[in-house]
Amino acid sequence: MFVGERMVIVRLYLHFREVVGKDELRIGGNPTPMDVLAVLSNKFPGFARYIERGDFIVLLNGVPVPDKDLRRITLNDNDVLEILPIVSGGSKICY
Repeated sequence: MFVGERMVIVRLYLHFREVVGKDELRIGGNPTPMDVLAVLSNKFPGFARYIERGDFIVLLNGVPVPDKDLRRITLNDNDVLEILPIVSGGSKICY
């Protein structure tokens, strides 16, 4: 997707994994998280649907990335970018 020797690891979960058909991708270069989201959205229309609605969370090396930083942070070699859909549900347990 991006040209370069540096590799960023992109991990996809749940709906995103199903749409892309893989749970992990490697991307070269120094993209921003938004660059990664844009490339995946262009390549996979089902992916774009979740991104357009804002139904996702991005983690960089296990730390949540605020929306305001998705265009400002540059990813580096061996960074792990995780893209998760927002999920809800479960049950309240009362004791």
